[in-house]
Amino acid sequence: MVVIVSMLALAFSQQIYVYYISVFINGFSTSCLMAVVSMYNTEIADNDNRGRINCLLGMSVPLGNAIAYLSGNASLRTICFVGTITPSIFLVLSFFLSETPIFLLTAKKEDECLKALKRLRGTNDVEDEYVQIKKSTQQTDSKKYTIIDVFRTRASIRSFCYTIELLMTEVFSGIFLLGAFMGPIFNEAGAFITGNSIGALASIVQVLLVIVASLFIDRLGRKPLLFASMSGCVVCLAALSVYFYHLHYPANCFRTN
Repeated sequence: MVVIVSMLALAFSQQIYVYYISVFINGFSTSCLMAVVSMYNTEIADNDNRGRINCLLGMSVPLGNAIAYLSGNASLRTICFVGTITPSIFLVLSFFLSETPIFLLTAKKEDECLKALKRLRGTNDVEDEYVQIKKSTQQTDSKKYTIIDVFRTRASIRSFCYTIELLMTEVFSGIFLLGAFMGPIFNEAGAFITGNSIGALASIVQVLLVIVASLFIDRLGRKPLLFASMSGCVVCLAALSVYFYHLHYPANCFRTN
């Protein structure tokens, strides 16, 4: 709901400060939504599909970029209206979502937990999984955890550092910046088709690669895919850096003393 309101404010506002506020609220709400959706997917998925489902969450950014580039030279108001379609569908469908079994057990709603499991798995044979979830929640309920507990053991500190490292790597890789300015970059490079067309094609390729990664994430494991993706990022960013350096400092590029 907040995302829809902020997009409508962007569509109709003519004051710059409203743009600032709307973009901030939209970004903050989207970040919270991504975190909650990731947690929700983790709690409702079974062990065999958890990796694939969370991997598919990565389609959201390139798919959004593709829609923006396919909009072409549409006005900001039109793009904002298009941007309200997906959250509006999500808002309607959210009323039909099942609550996660883990939350229901934590709230001592055992009957509702069984119903949710049967609905999510499409079968009545969920007793074994129910027992496993119940044991897990009982262990969690036996002690109240706080944020300070993250820094009490070496294992938790290491996990926390790995998580922050991966998030920082994603943000500082420039994926969001390159996705936003892909059109002007290709236009400046003198591409034979428009930058918006190349940006849309590149975003669609990213979506397809996410689908491919989701098929192999549980077969190959997370670490090999991380290594392959990071290696690809290093090569591509290095090539892009050389291109921009040559573009702005052509006389100094590869000059030897």
